[in-house]
Amino acid sequence: MPAKSRTERKRLNLLDWILLALILLGILLAVWYFWQHRRAAREGVELVVVMRIPAVERSFLSQSGGEPFAAGSVVRSENGTSALGVVQSVSLREHMTALVRDGALLWEADPYLCDIEVTVHMNALRQGSDGLRVHDLRIAAGGSGNFRFGGWFAAGTEIISVEVLGNEGTE
Repeated sequence: MPAKSRTERKRLNLLDWILLALILLGILLAVWYFWQHRRAAREGVELVVVMRIPAVERSFLSQSGGEPFAAGSVVRSENGTSALGVVQSVSLREHMTALVRDGALLWEADPYLCDIEVTVHMNALRQGSDGLRVHDLRIAAGGSGNFRFGGWFAAGTEIISVEVLGNEGTE
């Protein structure tokens, strides 16, 4: 029996081609499956988020004309690269301070400080157990972060409430 030449040994037969086709088909199906599930898990929703900027000096507000930013201002991430939403309304609230008088704990309005309460409209993605995300930020009541309201930077902003208005459709 003559020895096979190198070219004859390396040639693929029909069974080899069928196995390669099945492997390629399996890889393509797996990629398609994960792509579809990733897209299906992301649902676009509209949010109304109430944020509080605590302990702002009243003297600072009087210098800036009463409000440092107005409705219609764009809310951005801390570094300013991502637009998160649009300010719907701005209101000033009394900043309450805890005091002890005659052995009792009392809450009193601080005459030098106030809180700015901001209502913001945002478009978010609901991603299964990952919660609501606007760009790369997770938005949840009770959270806090640093944001830019118009041209004004506010460190330590608290998220008071998050209300889901409706779906935008899947993305």
